[in-house]
Amino acid sequence: MDRKIIFASAVLIISLALAAISPAQATKPVEISLSEGKNNLTVEEFIFPKYVSDLVKENPWIESVTLKENGRSYGYINIFGGIGRNFLIEYGKTYEIFSSQNKTMVLAN
Repeated sequence: MDRKIIFASAVLIISLALAAISPAQATKPVEISLSEGKNNLTVEEFIFPKYVSDLVKENPWIESVTLKENGRSYGYINIFGGIGRNFLIEYGKTYEIFSSQNKTMVLAN
């Protein structure tokens, strides 16, 4: 009987710990203003990672996105359904985004 109580308590503690570390701010969409032309963007708020192809589909005025990481550049161009590396847009990373218009981009969570 004591083992069942210990096991149930351990499961409860682990469940509560996992619930506590899930980001509460992730439910609020992040709005980012883009100017026509080149924009350097560092994602400074928590977002769930999103593939650049999905970002471009949701924001068709984005012409291209570049990620520079570890001395390498990865690019994605919004032409013919998307050409290039389909990398993740993630918290804490910096991207170069070319926009054809002044628009507000929403990174929904």
